[in-house]
Amino acid sequence: MLDFKLIKTFLFTCVLGATNGCVPLFNNLKTETQDNLLLEAEIEIAEAIDAKRPKISPPKNVNFQSAMIKNVLAAVKKDPNYTLAVISEAEALSMVSVAESGAKPQISGTAVLGEVAEFSSPTIRSQGARLGLTLSQLIFDGGDTASSIELEKINYLTAISQTKNTANELALQLATEIVRYSSATQRQSLLEKKIDLLDSMVTRMSKMVSNGLIDKSSLDAAYKQVSEFDIELTKMILEKKGLEISLRKSFTGPSKSLFYDLKSLSFLETWPVGAWSDDLLLHQSALSVLKAEKNLLKAKAQNKPTFSFEAGASSPLEKNKDSSVNIGLRANYIFGDGGRRAATIDAATKKYEASKKSLAATKEKSELKFRTAFQRFDSAKKTRSLTNKKINLLVNELETANAQLSTGRSQFSQIVDMEIALYRTEDQQLKNLAEIYEVRLLLAQISDTLIVLN
Repeated sequence: MLDFKLIKTFLFTCVLGATNGCVPLFNNLKTETQDNLLLEAEIEIAEAIDAKRPKISPPKNVNFQSAMIKNVLAAVKKDPNYTLAVISEAEALSMVSVAESGAKPQISGTAVLGEVAEFSSPTIRSQGARLGLTLSQLIFDGGDTASSIELEKINYLTAISQTKNTANELALQLATEIVRYSSATQRQSLLEKKIDLLDSMVTRMSKMVSNGLIDKSSLDAAYKQVSEFDIELTKMILEKKGLEISLRKSFTGPSKSLFYDLKSLSFLETWPVGAWSDDLLLHQSALSVLKAEKNLLKAKAQNKPTFSFEAGASSPLEKNKDSSVNIGLRANYIFGDGGRRAATIDAATKKYEASKKSLAATKEKSELKFRTAFQRFDSAKKTRSLTNKKINLLVNELETANAQLSTGRSQFSQIVDMEIALYRTEDQQLKNLAEIYEVRLLLAQISDTLIVLN
């Protein structure tokens, strides 16, 4: 069950200082106070979604983390969608200061230049200036101003989460395309080498057919396979070119800068239980619950009176009159509004309840998404292990067949078939390795460990 008392504690922490006249918690984007607030928010949200565990650390892998992800991060920061998200985040931060101003003293001044005429006998006219100064301080409004401040801070935290989510989604897309491009490059190289090998074998077989040493049907079968490989190679080149064109929208530099040897990259073997609770979409859903609760409190505050302290001084326009000073307590209460407040509270209550149900549904969705991805990851690793064993067996069989070729115990057609089987298995290994990395990237994106924004 969700502990919404913890959510309330989080909100009270967020607005500490707003109601007692302290310095605002949000002064700029990179203050120590802000970092502490975000850390507290992260802890409270994690507790609200029943995920009591330390945040996992990104994988420490020099090749993968430092090289590819750094390049991806640089591309993300240039993306218009990310730039827009950063601007929205800064705008949300400014609105926090706007909301906090409502809890601080309000000072205003007035000045009037003119003439006063008293139509008597005789008419008396006075010319001059009227000056006024007013000071007011809100004392109590049922929590309306405090709720407004809390709402803007929640909006700011949501904007931060949306910026991170935008960056994560862009990074996942770009990194996945790089993995696919790298895989396509390695698969193309593998096929080109195999075609060269088969071409040399066909040349030898052609000579043996001329000498009547082997049947022509074996040569025809080999020619057919080389033709099929040529067709596959053409498709691979087109696929790779498409991926490169897509990557060129975000990356510059030579094509080789987009290639990473997948065999040299390592990956996490295990993931902590509950890593799905760092899903940024889940955090945004939790923040929606906090926002709905504050909107409900703000609606209920309209049923309460407001009290404010006011003091003012003004000088008269007429020279023969004295200046005036007033000090007092202003009270205001609306006795009837046609049912507007009751309807607002009812709507806010329903939205609050709906947001809690939405959070529970998002929690289940995030957990399912992570567990499904992890099962794919685990299955791909097991498949890779079996594929490696199969490759070793095929290599051994091929070496034996080549050794027996001169003795007549094996035939060229058998070796061709073995070479084809070996290629298919090695190609499957590369595709399997790409899948491992694609799923690993997805797991990192879900658990918010894919990139770190400075």
